[in-house]
Amino acid sequence: MPSRWTWPALLACLLVLGALLAVADAALLRPLLPQPEPVRSFGPDGRPPALPRVVFGPGLLFGFGFGARQLDFGYGGLVSTVVVVLLLCLAAVVALPGRVRVAVERLEAPRGMVRAYAAGVAAALMVAAVSLLFRYTFLLIGIAPLLWLAAALATVFGLACLGLYAGRRLARRLGGVHPLLAALAGILLILDAALVPYLGWLFAAAAALVGLGLAAMTRFGSPRGWSLEELRWHPETTTPEEA
Repeated sequence: MPSRWTWPALLACLLVLGALLAVADAALLRPLLPQPEPVRSFGPDGRPPALPRVVFGPGLLFGFGFGARQLDFGYGGLVSTVVVVLLLCLAAVVALPGRVRVAVERLEAPRGMVRAYAAGVAAALMVAAVSLLFRYTFLLIGIAPLLWLAAALATVFGLACLGLYAGRRLARRLGGVHPLLAALAGILLILDAALVPYLGWLFAAAAALVGLGLAAMTRFGSPRGWSLEELRWHPETTTPEEA
């Protein structure tokens, strides 16, 4: 196969594989998950039925008790979620190329993946602990969604960096290509692995922790990175005019 067709063929195969894995997920996992109750226009007593409570999400874990419809797990919802994550990751690569490069360089350093995973576990435990504490407060409970949003944005940024990292490793074997296409291939590879029935959620959780940790320890790709040495600084020398 000519080299110019290698990457297009790879992207096409990853897209087809992702679609097939989504079909398998929807077919195999849907019977195992609770399904939405049928909505009736009026209940037996003539009143509109109450909305069922949320089945998945932070509200179930931390007891916030948000009222919402049950999430319907199906092929359409699964593909939509994957497409949204893919577009957000590509947007991060396009909007923050310099920061993504710094984060990928940290990931390519010796034991970079292990450090990112450890940082991700610590960050996830911190978010869970703080969210649980917010449950018992009155004034700070409204900050919890902002905390989850920040964690989600950090995870998306980290997944974008992880995708470019995987794409660069593919480029070493398949030949050079535009960085955006390499990032696209790497992100698709990660999403396809996350769609593997029954076991994909383990890889998805590990990738999310690595992404969260990478964003945390690099401060979203800041050139200076994160270090406790930031707490140690020396006062600037006073000039004669300031004295």
